[in-house]
Amino acid sequence: MTAPRVAWALVVVSVLMAIPTLVLMVVQIGEFTPGDTFVQGGIGGPAFVLASLAFAVIGALVVSRVPGNSVGWIFCLIGFLVGMGSFTYEYADRALYGAPGSLPGAEAAAWLQNLGLPPAFGLLALVLLLFPDGRLPSRRWLPAVWVALVGVLFSLGYAIRPGLLDWPFETVTNPLGINGALGLTTDATNAAWWLMAAAAALAGVAMMLRLRGSLGVRRQQLKWIAVAAVLGGIVILINTATFYYWPVEGIERERSVVLGLVFAAFPIAAGIGILRLSAKGKAKLIPVYGLARDSVTLSGRLTHTKELT
Repeated sequence: MTAPRVAWALVVVSVLMAIPTLVLMVVQIGEFTPGDTFVQGGIGGPAFVLASLAFAVIGALVVSRVPGNSVGWIFCLIGFLVGMGSFTYEYADRALYGAPGSLPGAEAAAWLQNLGLPPAFGLLALVLLLFPDGRLPSRRWLPAVWVALVGVLFSLGYAIRPGLLDWPFETVTNPLGINGALGLTTDATNAAWWLMAAAAALAGVAMMLRLRGSLGVRRQQLKWIAVAAVLGGIVILINTATFYYWPVEGIERERSVVLGLVFAAFPIAAGIGILRLSAKGKAKLIPVYGLARDSVTLSGRLTHTKELT
């Protein structure tokens, strides 16, 4: 199977997860559950479904049209993770709170949803480091890649952390929790967010340096993603501040919608930067190449004529 086919197969998988996710959301319209107050629940849920599909489709387009650009594959993976996280979140919310006992595997779904959104944030930092051509600005930025990857790895600690799951599924005990590892896994998951945030900050610095030293098409590419990254960063900061540090009551749903829409805008902006502007760059290259080719041909003919005379 070729690379584009694999990428589009992931799009199909993302769509197949999105459909039952939306069905579960529709079924629960008019009902209020604990899951409605969290990021992926309530009216904010459809925004994350949109984000999942946006990442998957843009990723597949990049893989198909810009071979060798690793950003496309990372987008495909983020789309799958966000889609899987949204589906299992809605499934667990319905099975545990909306209609208890109506669906099998509620505890498994509650466990699995923890492995969707957290690692996706770390992969976003990796995208910023590699944008727009899938390569680092220089080898000096390799440690930033490791910071992001270690953060993603540590975020998987949710899978084996013993005891109760995080809110809103705190009624479920982790079925794969390792006894005696509570302190270690808690430290790992806490460190994961700091590492991913640090990687995102380093990626922002790398992007600013790229932007300062770029011209033409490359500069336009970076401007698209820079706007999305700045907007996303501001929204995440406001969301974190009003949720953890200075709680503001009554805006949970609106906060989730805005966060989900900004999350969805990120791959769209990146896709415009990579696909549309890369196409412009190629369009500019073709006439230059043609002119050079014709010049060489003309020069050869003139030389041949001169030799005959």
